Amino acid sequence: MSKGVLIKYKHRGEGHVDPDFNYLVYGDTGIRATRLRNIVSVDSFIFFHTSISQNDYITGYFQVEKILEKGHDDQEIKNLPCDAKVDDIIIIGKREASKILTSPLLFDKNLVVQLTSLGLTKKYFEDSTLSDLSAISNPTRQHRELSTADTEVLLKKCVGRG
Repeated sequence: MSKGVLIKYKHRGEGHVDPDFNYLVYGDTGIRATRLRNIVSVDSFIFFHTSISQNDYITGYFQVEKILEKGHDDQEIKNLPCDAKVDDIIIIGKREASKILTSPLLFDKNLVVQLTSLGLTKKYFEDSTLSDLSAISNPTRQHRELSTADTEVLLKKCVGRG
């Protein structure tokens, strides 16, 4: 089993869909691209989470098939059928091992404390003056590497969700 990466995303509006769940493509630029390049590899799982209303949800995951880099894979990037072409690093997911959750997985404190590689304990939530959503969102805004065990936990929880 491979390690995973947890990525927070927000809708950027018209003209840039990222992650692109139709084409299983995710791109990033700048410091976030550098961080991603350092923690992701082929066969890693990338779990995407976002805020919806007053909660955070995991909405899908990709198993990495390919990692493309601007300046190195320009021809392949140019031929992508989506708008990730503007990014410094582009991840392409395996069609047969990636899933878009039609029933998103609630990413709440009960789930977060099970993911030990995040380091967010029950005590963290008890001591926090923030709402649970803020207490989760603050430390998971940046790409977070997940252990193999945490990756397995999330994959199991995603079964039957889409």
